[in-house]
Amino acid sequence: MFENELSLFNEALNIFKNNQLSKGNINAIDSFNDVFKDVNTIHKVENNYIYVIVKDTLTKFKIDKFYSISLNDCIKSLSNGAYGLKFITLEDAKKENISLPISQEKEKIDPERSKRLLRPEFTFENFVVGESNRFAYTEARQVANSPHASFNPLYIMGEVGLGKTHLMQAIGHYVLDNNIKANVVYTSSNQFTDDYFRATATKNADDIIKLSQFYEDADLLLVDDIQFLENKEKTQEFFFKCFDYLHEHNKQIVVTADRPASDLKIMARLKSRFSWGEVVQLGVPDITLRVNILKRKLSFLIDNPNVVPEEVLERIASLYKNNVRELEGALRTYVNYCIAFSSDFIVDNIQKALGAHLPKDSSSLKNNDVNAIKDVICTYFRITEKDLISDSRKSYLVYARNLAFYLMREDLGLQLKEIGNIFGNRDHSTILHGYDKIKELLENDSNVVSDIDYIRKKFKESLAVSE
Repeated sequence: MFENELSLFNEALNIFKNNQLSKGNINAIDSFNDVFKDVNTIHKVENNYIYVIVKDTLTKFKIDKFYSISLNDCIKSLSNGAYGLKFITLEDAKKENISLPISQEKEKIDPERSKRLLRPEFTFENFVVGESNRFAYTEARQVANSPHASFNPLYIMGEVGLGKTHLMQAIGHYVLDNNIKANVVYTSSNQFTDDYFRATATKNADDIIKLSQFYEDADLLLVDDIQFLENKEKTQEFFFKCFDYLHEHNKQIVVTADRPASDLKIMARLKSRFSWGEVVQLGVPDITLRVNILKRKLSFLIDNPNVVPEEVLERIASLYKNNVRELEGALRTYVNYCIAFSSDFIVDNIQKALGAHLPKDSSSLKNNDVNAIKDVICTYFRITEKDLISDSRKSYLVYARNLAFYLMREDLGLQLKEIGNIFGNRDHSTILHGYDKIKELLENDSNVVSDIDYIRKKFKESLAVSE
């Protein structure tokens, strides 16, 4: 059974290796052969996906992370769009204990449909559930099971790094797993803005029509970080039209944001639309959830997660309280450090591995840390502290102030309200807007990256001197 599908899979492997060989990537081929040496069994063919068995979670993670997209492109090309490719662990395959016969009528996959690929690891199975995210998870599953019949739109909000993108993309994966023909369109609001800018810059009406069709053809539209549409009136208007079209045609819409829609500086009509469906919030994870997240992440990093003691996970979880992304990054750094230096997985190595990256407890934060950042920024921009804290809207002062907001939140771990108090009791939404502005600029402005790097360097130097 599945001889043809296995032959297709093996041919895709050979195409990948030949491509790497033509580029002279010998090391890449060695790594590829090591990962795929025992991958040679088809579990089932379902919903136009070929499910290939791999030995464990770590192997599946490596394949999903580094090879899945390229191999899927090969499979779709070889099968003329008839098949996609997925990987399943031996343990999960045994749980299913089924081998489904191939469907007699294979519906072709349009290789042009999914322009922005979902991250393979962002599935419901990999989303760790706790008290702070259980309701959001439950509602997301309901939307995935019954798109447009449950809540439309689904508005997922939460602070940076709590899993909004993961949960949203999990909906996309679930829909595609159950209907490979579904047109799932994922985009960030920044990408949406870029699309609109490029389409209008040509002054060609056909380009706007094509862009409208691209989004309006979606069965499921996923829009990340909707707050970045603030102060972009024309883009908001275009998004509003797409939103209304999809909603009227019973197509599901999911958006994420870092704050309630009522706090966004967007057109009132859009705020109203976002309230039509369901609003869910991802809260800060408690210590139990943080430890469980680390356990799940650990299974992707090493073959035997049990070699890392519980006390190590609890210690790391106690240090990183407000950001799951930073929490997982800390674990990755710790594991890599211990492996690189052949060190034991013990608590004492946490300080050695993470060093200056360890977060500070804002409740015990020294005033000189805050003052040091202000001093470095004032010196760099040749301004006074009075200028920095003032209400002046001069562009260079606004920029300097926003840098201070960003660094105090990212490097010192201060809450928005705390930063607001430092800057003359400013409202938390003002601090958040400035923080978001710098975060957005860091993605595509090398000058801002240089400014941040320089200020951080001088900040660390000033602390070293004071110690």
